[in-house]
Amino acid sequence: MHIGPGGFFKSHVDNPHSETMFGSLVFVLPTTHDGNAPVFRHNSTERTFDSGKLLADISVSYPLHHICRTLQRRRA
Repeated sequence: MHIGPGGFFKSHVDNPHSETMFGSLVFVLPTTHDGNAPVFRHNSTERTFDSGKLLADISVSYPLHHICRTLQRRRA
């Protein structure tokens, strides 16, 4: 999936495809881009994952999420 300048995802909830599904796996390719960081929200906790920075704690389940606009270049 490529998200070009001005592109984004609206906030949404991923629905489980089966009773055994417990989360989503997100692969982040090492591409140069500014903006377009995914935001994960669960109850009152919100985390932004900016792949341009050091990897942080992303092992928590956040079913409600959105992605901010890409400011420059492309995000793969």
